[in-house]
Amino acid sequence: MDSPSLSSREATKSTTASAREKETHVVKVGAREDPHQFDPHTVIAAPGDVISFEFYPRNHSVVKADYKAPCVPSNKGLFYSGAFDKFNEVDGHLQGGPPTWELTINDTEVCSDLSYNFIYVYI
Repeated sequence: MDSPSLSSREATKSTTASAREKETHVVKVGAREDPHQFDPHTVIAAPGDVISFEFYPRNHSVVKADYKAPCVPSNKGLFYSGAFDKFNEVDGHLQGGPPTWELTINDTEVCSDLSYNFIYVYI
């Protein structure tokens, strides 16, 4: 299973990060056409950008977790969307828009310990 990568890009030297327009990146979680994947698999986001996760049936969540325990939210104060397992469906088809959860990218910090990997997963 692929997991999305979240990274940061720096503003060009001619503009400051505060002058840059914030972007919203949409990621489908468990969409019907690929129910066990994120779409897209990779997002490049800068500080201030928002990643909007759209959840599709059946039971999904987005969590930052230890590589060795991918379904257990990290206790380091990172993030957990909560479970999305209730959908407005008729005959197996989603009615209206999917539920969403947003993550704002606050900085460019990443884990520098290569033996302690993080991945983004959903259930």
